[in-house]
Amino acid sequence: MFSLPHAQPLVTILIPAFDAAAFIADSVECALRQTWSRVEIVVAPDDGYDYRELRERFPSPRLRIIEPGAERESGPGPTRNRAIDAARGEFFTVLDADDLIAPTHTERMMRVAIDEGAAIAPTRYSEWNPLRTIRIPPLSEKPLTLRGYGRLLASMHPLQHRSLEVGYSSGFAEDVIHDGLVIGRCGSVPVVDSTYYILRRRIGSLCNRGPDAERAIQRSYDRRIEQIERRPTELGLQVLDAAQRRDFAQLFRFRRFVSLRFSESGADDYNRWTAGKESDLWDRFTSETAALSADVACDSTPQ
Repeated sequence: MFSLPHAQPLVTILIPAFDAAAFIADSVECALRQTWSRVEIVVAPDDGYDYRELRERFPSPRLRIIEPGAERESGPGPTRNRAIDAARGEFFTVLDADDLIAPTHTERMMRVAIDEGAAIAPTRYSEWNPLRTIRIPPLSEKPLTLRGYGRLLASMHPLQHRSLEVGYSSGFAEDVIHDGLVIGRCGSVPVVDSTYYILRRRIGSLCNRGPDAERAIQRSYDRRIEQIERRPTELGLQVLDAAQRRDFAQLFRFRRFVSLRFSESGADDYNRWTAGKESDLWDRFTSETAALSADVACDSTPQ
């Protein structure tokens, strides 16, 4: 499908870094241990710190640490874009600074992505240490379409060919927008079940900061929905057709619905609360959405 200049194309693993000095070495070590022979790691600082100790601990030419951007604390989207701009690989993937992948992860993903252009692995949410699994969000369909992604309460980290890389927007849920765009542009992306992206639950993460933070998340979902429906070009969504943009808005509506139910539950750990409830939450969401649509239709019917 793609014209590849090497038997093993170069894969760039992008690692954005913000206040990550205490744990980023775990992610860098995972990236350097990949069995896929042609891998480079690009660490992109966004906190003004140079992460020089990584060079001392891992004296590998495959590890590159780029200079911080002109604007400190620019956010995950611009930081990832700087890493993409510096990348030399024919394929890209993101490994967040607090997450892990198995040594064979890139190899297993690339065996699919070489032919298909992109691949996705299931996400496994785990405790920080030891790695006890909290939840593995169920994939409702394989390969994964944008509509199926809309049901998936998970961060995804696709590995994709350079020609499919869409870049990241700024602000809230930039990773969701990026990954949805990759999936939407492909139509569907194969799922590689033989490996996982291991997302470690860090204390103090955005999803576990209490009711006030959860209400702020819901307001952010509302703003993204409004942006998707009225100003899609601000997010690069003009490349999708009208049906795909509706699926995108539905994705954010579902996540807002779950955030609201979570805050109403009184629970204090989003991933523990959602574990095993994903399908039920989707059914409740679609049922309540259908009932609301019916009520609106009745109210608008001339009497």
